[in-house]
Amino acid sequence: MNESLDSLQHRLMQLAAEGRPFAAYHLPDSDTVKLLIPRGGARAERSLAMLGSEPAFVAAPFDVRGGGDPVLVFATDTVEEYRIYNRGDETGLSVVKIGVMPIKGRKGETRADYVDTFNNFYEALDGGRFDKLVLARRKTCVADVQRGLPVMMVRAVVRYPDAFTYLFSTPHSGMWMGATPEVLLSGDKYRRGTVALAGTRRHRHDGKNPVWDDKNVREQGFVAAYVAAVLRDAGIDFVEEPARTLVAGRVEHLCSWFSFADPDDFSLGRLVEKLHPTPAVCGLPKAEAQQFILETEPLPRHYYAGFVGPVGTDGAADLFVNLRCLSAMKGEMCLYAGGGIVPGSRVTSEWQETENKMMTMADLLSPAK
Repeated sequence: MNESLDSLQHRLMQLAAEGRPFAAYHLPDSDTVKLLIPRGGARAERSLAMLGSEPAFVAAPFDVRGGGDPVLVFATDTVEEYRIYNRGDETGLSVVKIGVMPIKGRKGETRADYVDTFNNFYEALDGGRFDKLVLARRKTCVADVQRGLPVMMVRAVVRYPDAFTYLFSTPHSGMWMGATPEVLLSGDKYRRGTVALAGTRRHRHDGKNPVWDDKNVREQGFVAAYVAAVLRDAGIDFVEEPARTLVAGRVEHLCSWFSFADPDDFSLGRLVEKLHPTPAVCGLPKAEAQQFILETEPLPRHYYAGFVGPVGTDGAADLFVNLRCLSAMKGEMCLYAGGGIVPGSRVTSEWQETENKMMTMADLLSPAK
């Protein structure tokens, strides 16, 4: 039974109905969910320099420097904790049906729009401007978001215990919810880690683990090389583990783990600024790829492919790339997904990859069978 999570579900519904800013999160493999309710609302910042200066939950957009969406800082004025008694057990949760109605033909969201943008991306790759580009898309539906997202967040905690699960809300951003597998930076000054995560295929449930194809291996290799270069440039001695398969909902990825201790002149904000956005959500060369994405994708990413998570004053941080997520505002819910485009990528398989990734969130619309 998970009566504590049922209480959390109703508490989140209450806060959403009242329009109060809050942030709830569950760390991978933790037995608690923390809910932060800042007295003065979430504070908006325009840089990452504040990371590590105060305990808080932070949500940063894909484009931190562009002057659009701010970095949101949720202070720890009020912290409530809700215990998870049985991982994977939805018994005791209120059975809530979440009605949704897809909005078809919305400008920037159709398959034809995706194909056009894919062709623009591929032309830039084929011309030698980039080694990799990440193309994102979204899908919008009408939904009861004030009830729906709290329910989906609690279901995600139960169903995806190895992911970082969160839900935050402000008047500016609307509500954002996700269950992401990708660490941006996690740990404390004695032992910290980050990952190079890329390459995607459908997860098989038959226990077989086929060899990854060259396209996915090459894509993950780009990201691993970038992360290693950033750490070396920061004067950090690190250990890189061999790439392994990481399951995330209906899909799985190639993932390398990098571990290290902080050097004497370590700055949390400075390292995060160098890592974000990683080539896993952006491309290479990074700065040029991000600018190309901002100019070419038909819809803004906002907080998709940004990062989320708690930070402390002692250097501790658990920051995750905001993947497998959705946003909601004014009765509409938007699901986000993206995929890496490299020479040899095919538009049909890339579209299907984004459909598969969106199912991580879409599966949460229904109660457990």
